[in-house]
Amino acid sequence: MQQSVQGGIHADTLILNMSTAIGLLLRDGTLVFANHAFYRLFTGVSERNRIALLPFFMQNGLYEEDASRFERFIFDAFSTGAVSGPLILRFELPERNNRVIKVSGHLMLHEGESALLMEFHDISEQIVVDADVLKLQDRLQFAVKSLRNGVFEFDYLTGNWTFNDSFGELTGIEVKDNSAVIARFLSAISKTDKIKLLRFLLHSVSNSARQHVQVSFKSDSVGQRIFWIIPACILDENGGLNRFIGVVHDITEQWHKEEQLKLERASMLSMMDAQRTMIVRIDRHGNILQSNRAFRNLHTFGDFFLEKSNILEIFPAERSEGFRRLFQESLEHKRRIDSIEIEWQIPGQKVLHTEWDFVPIKSRFGTYDELQLLGVDISIVDHLSKEVEAINSNLRSLINNFQNVSIWSVDQNLKLIAFNEHFKHEYELFWGKTPTVGDEIYKVTRPDQQAIQYWRDQFQRALGGEYFFIEYELDGSFFEVFFNPIEVNGVITGVACYGQDVSRQKLTERRLRLSEERWQFAVEGNHYGLWEWDAERDKMYFSPSCFAMLGYAEGEMLRESAFAFSDLVHPSDLSHVLARFKQILSGEIAEFNVEMRLLDKSGQYRWILNRGRVFKTKPDGTPQRILGIWSDISQQKSSEQLIRRHMENLEKFASITSHELRHPAASIMGIVRQLNEAHNTEEDTKILLNKLTEASDKLDDIISEMNSLLRPNSDSPNTQSMSNEGQKAADNQIQSVWLIDDDLINNVLNERVFRKFRPYVQIRSFTQAQDALMELKDDPTGRPDLILLDINMPGMNGWDFLDELCKENIQLMVFMLSSSIDPKDFERAKRYEMVKDYIAKPLKEDHLVKFSK
Repeated sequence: MQQSVQGGIHADTLILNMSTAIGLLLRDGTLVFANHAFYRLFTGVSERNRIALLPFFMQNGLYEEDASRFERFIFDAFSTGAVSGPLILRFELPERNNRVIKVSGHLMLHEGESALLMEFHDISEQIVVDADVLKLQDRLQFAVKSLRNGVFEFDYLTGNWTFNDSFGELTGIEVKDNSAVIARFLSAISKTDKIKLLRFLLHSVSNSARQHVQVSFKSDSVGQRIFWIIPACILDENGGLNRFIGVVHDITEQWHKEEQLKLERASMLSMMDAQRTMIVRIDRHGNILQSNRAFRNLHTFGDFFLEKSNILEIFPAERSEGFRRLFQESLEHKRRIDSIEIEWQIPGQKVLHTEWDFVPIKSRFGTYDELQLLGVDISIVDHLSKEVEAINSNLRSLINNFQNVSIWSVDQNLKLIAFNEHFKHEYELFWGKTPTVGDEIYKVTRPDQQAIQYWRDQFQRALGGEYFFIEYELDGSFFEVFFNPIEVNGVITGVACYGQDVSRQKLTERRLRLSEERWQFAVEGNHYGLWEWDAERDKMYFSPSCFAMLGYAEGEMLRESAFAFSDLVHPSDLSHVLARFKQILSGEIAEFNVEMRLLDKSGQYRWILNRGRVFKTKPDGTPQRILGIWSDISQQKSSEQLIRRHMENLEKFASITSHELRHPAASIMGIVRQLNEAHNTEEDTKILLNKLTEASDKLDDIISEMNSLLRPNSDSPNTQSMSNEGQKAADNQIQSVWLIDDDLINNVLNERVFRKFRPYVQIRSFTQAQDALMELKDDPTGRPDLILLDINMPGMNGWDFLDELCKENIQLMVFMLSSSIDPKDFERAKRYEMVKDYIAKPLKEDHLVKFSK
């Protein structure tokens, strides 16, 4: 210390007893000197203790944020040789509470080394004195800056929250009940943002710097919003927390604009990186602002270094002044400067020969402060062109020896580089002129835009690194052209192609394909499956249609032996199938035709007609090659069974109509004649009516049986059984019913059925469907819950009525009530969604349970 301060021992004594705390710090962090005021400030005693190293300031009492600033202050002083302005730090010192200390310093020499002399001034008392004045001033300034922003305040003494009106307008939360506002505000923030916000607010209590946090807020009243929350702490005279104030700032519109700008910037950067041209954006001094991947890859610099570098550090140093003048000229005259050739040595690489264009960029303020540099490495092109030329010279002697094969190559600009004699001959034959190196390859195609675009696309595929071939037709001749990218030192510089005339091969393949397609269409088009058995190898071949016929994939389940399908044959059919096959194998028969049932993949048996024939025999007369055909006859078998059932039903139907139907009909006619006689007593009439009822019931049963014969295995829709309570509840839903039938007597009888068993239902009758339709259109509110509709009526019949309802989009519940038992009528009724069931006349009590909404 005596070597660094003039004045000797008296200076040392003076410094030790100064009221200002002083410490001398070396570059390695050693505290080599501190006066008494320093120890009193940081320890509360005047004696020297363990304080020796710098980490004391950052680990014992100094706030984390201030420790980082202090460390940067010291680092900058030693690294730059200049000390920045005073630094305000906050400490938690032992038995001294929170202290605010102002630090300043300057550099000096100590025993030949650089040292930092620091002065520490305790300004805590000044902060307390100014606190009352600044408290009101801060709050007023804070309120002024917060106009049209939501403001909230928390009083640490009372524990109360206060909100301004703008807070409620921004968030849509009523601010009258202050105790619940914060809870509602937090509930409208996502969980991630909520945690981020709470951590930020807790951190802000101990940090006086004005910072903000961005959160996403969503509620039903204001929708999706983006807020900035800016906190501030107000201390009391002792440095303790008095009030906590925050501002809620709506940045939704600004956020959307920033996101759009980010997307545009990302899109622009992606487009720049996709360019092979080197792109560098600089300011007027040459500082690099942005660069694309082509530039970075070429110079092998990291992104961080480029963003902090100057383009003049990369360009030749002897031309720096000239480049600065070019930058200035381009910006001042607002013009583009083209074709500036630059050569420079990249460390670890050879000299680069590049060509650059300088393009001034106009800012949104109308000024020209930035340049965009566009560069091309022409040294690579020169070098690669020489290598390609050397390779081509060696290949020319080889490719000219190929007969009937055209070979040629093109560069990246799709111009001819080399070709063989056969290519030259074909070119002259088609186009009547001799090709030359440098011709555009498009000239070997038809001179129309479609052909030019087609060939351009193919060559671009190859330049992209793809190996492929195409088939091309020209004037009735067919050619195959193979494309092979030319790669030199990892860079694709062109495309090598070879093509040949394959017209004769294509003609042979076409004839063969047509023959196979005709054969396949003739066999598989008729749903046949082919099989073949080779006796010498005991191999069984099945065509794909055989597997598909049984629902299997090709090669699945069926083996390659003579009895490959025996495991799938129905046990009842297995004996006679194997017997026929053994007969043809032994030579007893030359062909066979057998029906069998085979198990398909779903577990069902399908009827297959298996026909086989010997096409080649051995010398001993046994078959050597057998060909056979499978055909699926399951549908035919089903049809046969259905026809048999229909024939049986028709026989029963004929028997009923000729015998059983006449008996109740004759009884009814006889009873009616007796009822008309005048001498009948009341008892006679009662007996005759009972007999008439029995005969009519018998007739109805016969008609039902005839109906079941005409439509076997058919279930009426919506005919499920219901309990008594369920029936009553369903019936109670039907309040009004319309009867549409041209037979007035049927309408009267049907009304009586409803009045007897459902007296609460309102009934209306129509003898013409047109009248009912007109009223449905005119009065939508008076539509019924149910319509019983007859089919055969004069004018508009039942089907016409249903079609009109569908056309007018009138949705009702309809039951068909007809004397027709024709199955066609029954099937036709199923086509209408509104028709719930088909009932054969007459209407009975049993039918009423079906009527429910």
